Amino acid sequence: MAPTLDYVPARHEASTMVLSAPNLLRVGATENIFVECQECATNVNVQILVKNFPSENIKLSDQTVTLNNQNNFQALNKIQIPAQDFKDDPELKQYVSLEAKFSDGPNLRKVVLVSVQSGYLFIQTDKPLYTPNSRGKSLYRT
Repeated sequence: MAPTLDYVPARHEASTMVLSAPNLLRVGATENIFVECQECATNVNVQILVKNFPSENIKLSDQTVTLNNQNNFQALNKIQIPAQDFKDDPELKQYVSLEAKFSDGPNLRKVVLVSVQSGYLFIQTDKPLYTPNSRGKSLYRT
C-alpha cells in the first residue's frame, strides 16, 4: 500500500503555493515531491530542502526548481534521503523537516515520518510456476 500524500497550500497575494509529499519517506529510496504555484504570472524559483528533525542542523537534500509557463508552474522533484543519518531501528520513530522556499512567496514546511524499512513484499509458493486455473498454497512475508 502506497503512503498517502499530504497537501500543504499557502496563499500569497493572488497566488496559492502548494507543497505535496508522501506521509512517509523511505530512507535510501527515491521519493517524489510536488510543488506548484497556482495563478502565478512570472517565474518562481523554489528551493526544496530536507533537514533532520527536530534540530534541523543537517541538510539531507537541497534542490532548486523553476516554475514557469513551460511547466504550467508545477514541478515533480525526486529526492533521496541518505541512510547514514538515521538509526537502523524500525521501531524508532524518526522524522525529517521538508521545506519549500518560494522566491515570490511564503515558505511551506511539514514534518514527515521516515522509514528505514525497504518496503519489499516477498511471496513464497509451493510451485515454481502457476497457470491461471492452478491452485496452490502461498506464504506472504513483508
